[in-house]
Amino acid sequence: MHERKETMDKLSDCYIPLPGGFGTLDELLEVITLKQLGYNDKPIAIFNINNFFAPLLIQFDALFKENFSDEIHKNIYFVSDNHSKILEYLNRSIVL
Repeated sequence: MHERKETMDKLSDCYIPLPGGFGTLDELLEVITLKQLGYNDKPIAIFNINNFFAPLLIQFDALFKENFSDEIHKNIYFVSDNHSKILEYLNRSIVL
């Protein structure tokens, strides 16, 4: 798994997690954490198809509410269920 994530990081310009299993959640949380710590500046656009990530986003809100994460980190990722809005965000965010 570590090698796969390392390859993903080297080859990607951004991260767009789609609904998936535990591996997807692991990858998403790792890239958010790495961006929070300043090891990564690539855009993260969570494609919330059919509200799949809603429970996770509720948990994220709890992290902010309970002060386990600073509100400034809400800007680490973008969430939308609309592919056009995801593309707009990425077009504004990716520096080549």
